[in-house]
This record gives sequence, C-alpha cells and structure tokens, in this order.
Amino acid sequence: MTTIGPQFSVSARTISQVANEVQVSLLSFLATDHTLSSPEFPYFVRTTPSDFFQMSEIADIFDYYEWRDVIAIYVEDDYGRNGVAVSGDKLAEKRCKISYKAPLSPNMSRFDIIHVLSKLPSMESKVLILHTYADLGLEVFDVAKDIGMMSAGYVWMTTDWLSTVLDTDSYLSTWAIDGIQEVLTLRMYTPASEIKTNLISRWERLTDGKSARGSVGLNAYGLYAYDTVWLLAQAIDEPLTQGTHISFSSDSKLTQLNGKSLNFDSVRIFNEGNLLLNSIFKVNLTGVTGKLKCNSDGCVVNPAYEVVNVIGNGRRKIVKPRGRVYPNDGKPLRIAIPKPFFREILYQVEGTGSMDVFTAALDLLPYSFRYQFIPYSEHQPNTRELVHMVQMGVYDAVAGGIAVTTCRMRMVDFTQPYVESGLSFLVVGVVIWILKHRRNDDFRGPPRKQVVTVLLLSFSTLSSSQREKTVTNLSRFLLVVWLFVVLILNSTYAASLSSILTVEQLSSNINERNIQRSRLVPLNSPEEYEKALINGPEKGGVAALVDDRVDMEIFLSTRCEFTIVGPDFVKIGWAFPFQRDSPLAIDMSTAIIKLSENGELQRIRDKWLKRSPCIKQVESEPGSDCDFTGTCQTKGDCAGPCQSLGHSPLAVLCVPYDPLGPGYHCCYIIA
Repeated sequence: MTTIGPQFSVSARTISQVANEVQVSLLSFLATDHTLSSPEFPYFVRTTPSDFFQMSEIADIFDYYEWRDVIAIYVEDDYGRNGVAVSGDKLAEKRCKISYKAPLSPNMSRFDIIHVLSKLPSMESKVLILHTYADLGLEVFDVAKDIGMMSAGYVWMTTDWLSTVLDTDSYLSTWAIDGIQEVLTLRMYTPASEIKTNLISRWERLTDGKSARGSVGLNAYGLYAYDTVWLLAQAIDEPLTQGTHISFSSDSKLTQLNGKSLNFDSVRIFNEGNLLLNSIFKVNLTGVTGKLKCNSDGCVVNPAYEVVNVIGNGRRKIVKPRGRVYPNDGKPLRIAIPKPFFREILYQVEGTGSMDVFTAALDLLPYSFRYQFIPYSEHQPNTRELVHMVQMGVYDAVAGGIAVTTCRMRMVDFTQPYVESGLSFLVVGVVIWILKHRRNDDFRGPPRKQVVTVLLLSFSTLSSSQREKTVTNLSRFLLVVWLFVVLILNSTYAASLSSILTVEQLSSNINERNIQRSRLVPLNSPEEYEKALINGPEKGGVAALVDDRVDMEIFLSTRCEFTIVGPDFVKIGWAFPFQRDSPLAIDMSTAIIKLSENGELQRIRDKWLKRSPCIKQVESEPGSDCDFTGTCQTKGDCAGPCQSLGHSPLAVLCVPYDPLGPGYHCCYIIA
C-alpha cells in the first residue's frame, strides 16, 4: 500500500517512477533533492526539509558575511548537481555567485580527489561549499588538509551531511576529526520538547553497548524517520476506520512484459492509492521534530537550521573569516592612476584626492590582495581610452575620478559614486546698477571711485554678495526687485542652455543644435580656462565654460574673479571603474558608503579641495567695508600689496583666512 524510503535521492527518482505506475505512496525522510517535489512524481512525499531550504540558508550566511563568490565541490549525480543548481540561484538573489564548480564522482579515488582539489588554491575565492555524501566528504577534507587547504584564510562549509555524521558517530577517528576543524556545517533544527527528550533517552538505552565504536547517536534524520512512521500510521488509520475496502488490480502493461524470473505478473496496482495519498495530505501531526503538515512540496512546516562550527570534538560560536585571499602566486591587480587635470589634486605615493578615497576603501575590505599602482600618462588623460583599457583587461581598475555615464557603464562596472557632480556654467558677470541714493557715503568721492563702485556692485549682485549699504526704503525696494530679476534671468539662462547643450558624456562634444561649431572652443588646461575667460569673445576667448562641477570648484578656489551661474544641468558622479563582473566593484561600493557614513569621505574631500582664499566681506570696524583686499604670509606683510598699488591705507585688519594653513587676509580701508 505504501513504502517508507529510500535513503538516497538518486534511488528515490527511480523508485518514484514505479510508485507512479502502481499508485503506491513513497514517503522518504532522507531523499532531499528538491526536484523530486514536482508533478512528475505525484506519489512521492518528502517528510524532511529539501535541499532548497538549506541552500537558501547558506546563501543568507554568505550574504551576512559579505562573501561574493564561492567554489562548489559536489558529487556528480542528480543529488549533487541539483543541490548546486539551487544553491547558485539562491546565491544570485544575494548578489553572490559560484565562480567555479568542482564535481566528484561517487567512487572517486584519493588520487583523483587530489587532482581536483589541487586546482583550487590558485583561484581568487577561498570560500568552498562541499555538497556530497559522508564517506566521500570526509575523504575530501583529509586531502584538503594534506595539501594545505584547511589553513587560515579558507572558509569551508558543508551541507547537513557533516552534522549528521557528528551526531551519529560519537567516536570519529583522529584523522577525521583533524580534517574537519573550523568547518561550518548546517544541522536541521528541531525544537526542544518533552516527547523529543523521552525518545532520545529511550534510544540511548536501546543502543548502549551495542556498538564497538561507542553509542550511536540519534541525528535529525532519525527524528524525522520516527515522525514519518507515525504520520503514515495516522494516514492509514483514517480510511480503515471508515471501513474502506482495500483492493488491487492487474497492470496490463506489466503483464505484457512477460517478465519470467522478475515476476512482473505478480505486481498489482493499489486501487485506493489516491485515497491514501489524500489521507496523508490531511494528517496534521506534532511530533518530535515539530509540526508536520504534508502537501505536494513536502511535510515540513517552516524548516530551520542551526549553524555549527567544528572545534575539536565540540562546537563554538562562529567568527567571521575573510573569505577571499588573492593568491600570492597570482598576478597583482593593475590599478591605473591618471594624471590629474588640476595641480590642486595631487597623486603621490601616499596620495590625496581620489587616491585617498580609493586606499581608504581598500582598508575597509574584509580581505587583502596584491595590487600595484601604475601611472597612466604624463599628459592629460583621455577618459574614454582609459575606460576602454579597463574593459580590455589592460588595467583591472582606475584609482581616479571617472564620471559615470551611460556609455561607460556598458563597458565596465562602476563603484558607488564618491563625489556628486554635474556640468556647470562658469562666466564673467556684467550687469549695470546705477541707481543709488545720493546721500549714501559708499557712492561718494571722486568720479573714478564712484564708477568702480557701480561696476563692482553690478558684479556682486549676481551672487547676492554686494557690500554697499542701502539707506533709503526706495533703494532697498529697488534692490529687492532687481535681485528677483537677476534670479529669473539666471534661471531662464541656465534652463535655456540646458535644453540646447545636451550632454551624453563628459568626454564627448556638446550637442551643437542651434550653436555654430565655430563658436565652440576646446580648452585643455586651467591656464587656458583663465586666459580665455579674461580675454572674452572679443579677444579670441570665451564667454562661458561648461565643465564638471568639481573641476570648476577647484578652478574657482584660487580665482575669485569668476563665478558659477545657474544650477547643474546634468547630474553625474565620480566613481572607480572595474572590469565587468569584478566582485571588487560591489565590495568597494560598500566600503565607500561606510566612508560616507563615518564622515571620512567628507574629511578627504576637504583635504584635497583647497579652501578658497576669496573672502567676500571683512569689516575693519562696525559700519565700514574693505576697499581693497590682499593675501600675505604674515601679519607684517599686510601693508605691502596695498602700497605697491600706490594707495595709502587708512586702516588695516589682518585676519587668518584659512584656519588649516598659513596665510592671512588683508582688509584695506583707503583714505
């Protein structure tokens, strides 16, 4: 009427075909291959958790410890292949992957095992999953110990076959115990209960002294076997109690085979097979393993696992291994260092700027590897060419700020951006403001001084940094109106240019729609930037620059006569490019986020973006403003720059302009 077994998934697959034909239910507490739970085998009922659940648990553990790629060692049959297949799916959900598969035949010799394992030390990943049978698994560990693969830096994890061995055999040989030290394994969790305690006590009394190797433990599969018998007993009891008649019939297909010695003629179809199967699905049992309620996917409700770390003959709480150690005999990673566009960003051995961020992120990785920094070029780097070289494998990564664009993302994998940036307009502001109250002392004096003041005000109102005082309500009202006008003009100007100058990537030309090519001027250095802006279009220069926001901030840090107009019209970010599918890209992204959270990223930014010496306004005394500003190294030098221009200062206020470094700001009030 029904069968309990078999012990192996491969056998269960074959026997399930026969069970389908004769309509006999097949209950198994040992066949864990998850593919057996399918419409192909309607009479197969699993009473123990399938490999689907323990592979999900392994993926969660790897994700918790931030291991991104693993090596799978498995037995080459349906049980091993299907287990590794579902493991790969679950790891992919956690952004992990199986980087290498090492199959072992069920009857493989020790020499063949050595041949398979000897390929693994040269690989990047040091995390290994072992999904096999007990005898073969113990042999694998013994070989791994002999060839140095059980040393620090390696992480070994097995499916629950190892915990089953540990719970069953109280006396493992010395070589077996030595070969599994520090190994992680899973154990099916069964809740503590009085019925479970009583069963274990009875089992110990029953097996005491019956084995020369010591007592035989009752492992989790033994507990599920006990519950399986009770589940089947309850399922059979219901139809018998209701007076169901049990009958069998001949199978015409088997009769035609004329099996002779195989006695196929004696095989009968169980006519009440569907009735018993439905009765099994109705059973709701609370046994020694917990709650059992069967359906087509199995009988276990909310299966769970314990994680065991083998230490000596016992276990201990897990500590986090690194999980990846780049091989010492392998080639170091080649990391390109492009020459910076601005002298303000220096790339040295210890480095600042982007290289500081790169090395700080490396320090946060949970593993180490060999690498070397390689200067990319003595000249201005071609970003497209550099990214292409990473794509082609000339370099493994770039320790320099590369703007993330759609085109480049198709070529390489970028980390999390560590600098937010964009494209900005840098211009010389020209606006005339000539209306001021005649009683305002700021507009008194020689005509030359008044003209200079008016022109200065026209520049400063663009950034709302004017220092001239307004003393009447009318002038204040007009000033407010003007500031609104300036705001609208700036916004309209930026929005209009944003729609015209559409940028696909920083290294490409600006879309020239509605702009003649002759009006676009390529500039290749900060010195050319400055000269072109000062000359203006009339003298062969430019009216505005379009460039990366961060570069513009660096440019403005020492050039106070220019300003950024309008908002960024393309939002981008600087990130580090790595080769496609490199696990370092994900791990470095995590490290960069940590740097941002702990404030280190901002400290690095403050370090390599020099503070601007441009002080908008410093008052020497209440109610008076600076007529001229300058910088010097000591307080005693403040009179020098002013006197060299032929002015006679009425008063000088000398204050530090950079609390992190030398230098002073001189505020001159001209007589």
